[in-house]
Amino acid sequence: MMAPRSSYERDLSKLLSLVNEYQTALLVSSASSDGADDHVDLFLDIIREICDGEDNSSYKFKAISIYSNVSKTYVLGALRAGRVQGSGSTVKPLTESDVEHAVTIVAQIGPEPFVTAMEAEPNFNIIVSGRAYDPSPYSAFCIFQEKQCSQKALSHQQLGGFTHMDKVMECGGLCATPKSASAMATVYLDSTFDIKPLNAGARCTPFLVASHTLYEKTRPDILLGPGGELDLTGTSYIQLPDQRTTSVYGATFEFSRDIGLPYTVKLEAAKIVGYRSIYMGDIRDPILISQISDFQSQIREFVASQITPSGGGFWELGFHVYGKLAHYVAHAARIATIHCSYPGQRGTGGNFAMGVGRKTEVDMGPCGEFCIYHLIPLISGEENARRIGHEVNVEAEEGPNFPLFSWKMSVIGNGEKSTRFPQSTSTVPTLKGNLTNPDQRSIHSFESTLSLINPTTLADIAPVIRCKNAGPYEITLDVVFSSPLVFYIIKSTSLLSPSLISRLYDIKEEKII
Repeated sequence: MMAPRSSYERDLSKLLSLVNEYQTALLVSSASSDGADDHVDLFLDIIREICDGEDNSSYKFKAISIYSNVSKTYVLGALRAGRVQGSGSTVKPLTESDVEHAVTIVAQIGPEPFVTAMEAEPNFNIIVSGRAYDPSPYSAFCIFQEKQCSQKALSHQQLGGFTHMDKVMECGGLCATPKSASAMATVYLDSTFDIKPLNAGARCTPFLVASHTLYEKTRPDILLGPGGELDLTGTSYIQLPDQRTTSVYGATFEFSRDIGLPYTVKLEAAKIVGYRSIYMGDIRDPILISQISDFQSQIREFVASQITPSGGGFWELGFHVYGKLAHYVAHAARIATIHCSYPGQRGTGGNFAMGVGRKTEVDMGPCGEFCIYHLIPLISGEENARRIGHEVNVEAEEGPNFPLFSWKMSVIGNGEKSTRFPQSTSTVPTLKGNLTNPDQRSIHSFESTLSLINPTTLADIAPVIRCKNAGPYEITLDVVFSSPLVFYIIKSTSLLSPSLISRLYDIKEEKII
């Protein structure tokens, strides 16, 4: 898990109290970490423990759990059939060794398994899912609600609006200024949605909501996901009169199968490549600090003289200046840090203040490395989920279109009856109205620290500058300019050329996409 169990216990205790009091639904995606099946079950165990508490005797919840683990046998079969490809140009071809060394393989769940489970158990209180495409739970909830109101098939515009809202909401109030801890979305059946931050002093602006489409993506207009792509080329963003809410419309979702392409899901897995130990401390001797690079080289030489790996093992030693082999390396390096000599030395009793929790070295455990980040095409039906514990057709289970995912429903808690998620269509927003009406518009604005008259840095002309990973193999540098005019001026120059980025970040130009 990414955080201590106690952190999940604390947060879930708060959330379950709200579910019980307000009879609303709680959706937990990817089990708040990697989404492995055992972590889904761990979340259910924590929920059970909370419900068993003396103060929570009235709790009784219907909890849906959705599982996303994929067997190595299934992946190897697809690999040998030539059905697996890398998710992007930077991903190397998958090998059988990658599959065999993977600790656990998961597939990113699309909205379909969520919708299937919601429709089967419409009075659910909680959903805890395995690894899911980030927008899937929100999109599924919107689809589920829409089906309560209409028997018509979803349009490309509706699903586009739902999915676009999901892309924004999965990061909470990140699209607000100042950043908000959370945000609220109001979704309309005509595919429009409004985004509003819940922090009282924050605002969602068209600029920030629009720029968020770049977040963790290599392009802002077409966003690929399970079963198709979200097309944002025709999207509009409007500041509403309260100056805190932004209304969005115009996205469409294009199904891959509609254009003769397969439904694909992304497989993810990591392998253990070693173990890590650290030691931490402070050096204040100005004589030593002035020659810290040479001193680090001396430490490396000492460690190399003390540590001789066997059986194909190896070690690496890195220093971060302010900012059972691994333990031995850290120990040897710590000893050298304390006692190695250096020119001009005055303090001979050691110059390193050290120790974390009375430990001189801290073992950090296994180090993981992505080994699977690949797409696999699914046969129709595989993108869905089967219910665990219900009778299934044996021939269908052995067929090629047997669902890849699975789910079950558990009743948790000792209350007399479970709280019921209210099924009411009277409060579902239907139509947003004419957003092109000037009375509903306000001037696009954002708090500006720009200097467009005499700019000297990007910060003077670009309100958003950030660096973020787009998957495990790509890092994006997002620069969002204040106006189309500024964008086209910069684009027409060579100011942000690949050669410049290559020099600034000391990477080969051919690695820049």
